[in-house]
Amino acid sequence: MNYTAMQTLATNLLTKFGNTQSCVLLHRENGVTSEHRGLCVKLNYSSEAIGSNANIIKAGDAKVICQFDVMPVENTDIIIINGERYNIVASGDTSPDNITKIIYTLQVRRANG
Repeated sequence: MNYTAMQTLATNLLTKFGNTQSCVLLHRENGVTSEHRGLCVKLNYSSEAIGSNANIIKAGDAKVICQFDVMPVENTDIIIINGERYNIVASGDTSPDNITKIIYTLQVRRANG
């Protein structure tokens, strides 16, 4: 399978069907922070989802579908969308071969300060 073509298709679908925005991932690894630019679509959770599942999803949390050249790490990395900083609460990926990451799905929460 051509997973590079899948990444390109995912980018095209994000751009076509989402309110795509540029975003920046502040990725920390081994004490060093690096910036990675990518595309993302920020979605609000439904009111039914907020407060359910033992309050895992809180009011103000958002779902972000994104592409970066590194994997976002929950509780460590920060994502910046339209100048707003968000902590990554939960992170998942779509990876058909367990190696190539096609797209990431994040739960984010506005960062304090």
